[in-house]
Amino acid sequence: PTYVPGSTSGGDKGNAIYIADAETGALIYSISNQNASTTSTKVADMNYSIPSAVKTADRDADGLIDHIYVGDLGGQVFRVDIANYPATGGGLVRRVSKLADLNTIDKVNGVRFYEPPSFAPTNDSINGIKVGLLSLGSGNKSFPMLTTAQDYTFMLFDWDVMSSDLYSRTTEIADPNTDLSKLVQLKDGITKSTLSNVINQTATTSTRKNGWYYACLLYTSPSPRD
Repeated sequence: PTYVPGSTSGGDKGNAIYIADAETGALIYSISNQNASTTSTKVADMNYSIPSAVKTADRDADGLIDHIYVGDLGGQVFRVDIANYPATGGGLVRRVSKLADLNTIDKVNGVRFYEPPSFAPTNDSINGIKVGLLSLGSGNKSFPMLTTAQDYTFMLFDWDVMSSDLYSRTTEIADPNTDLSKLVQLKDGITKSTLSNVINQTATTSTRKNGWYYACLLYTSPSPRD
């Protein structure tokens, strides 16, 4: 996969998700920034390479994949909702949501995701709703010793994924423009109560934060060896 800093032309390789028949290898469905069809969904923002595997989630424990999560080399995070029991004329993919664009702060050095996120459901005890938690770590595997790129650990809140009416609703809480300004910055001295308070927010939907991040130590030079 390739990544061109600041590119939005859609010319990068590997910027698509494919669903294939596990037995025959035949293509069933695709998600990319190319034209939509009965067997594909167009997502205009999928302009960057996706080097990792995807993370899948089964929301109702029926043994079928309901959601796909993935990050890309442009610092974006997406959720794909799979319609396992589509209505007549419906497609396999119900929707594709962009949950975050975390590269807006530095398009040159970039926030890049080379590994799939981890996913876990939890409860927001203040507001009485279930929340999907996504944890990701950014980095540059191509040039891991760069001294100009800041790496992060992220925890994103997916406010929609656990909703019972997710597949029937036409609007979502998810903010596709979620960046660092819409996340809580955690610093040294993190405690369990600190993390709990971030999730159990009393703020309104329009003002509450969509997760947290921790800035890793910036690499400056090789460590001395004996």
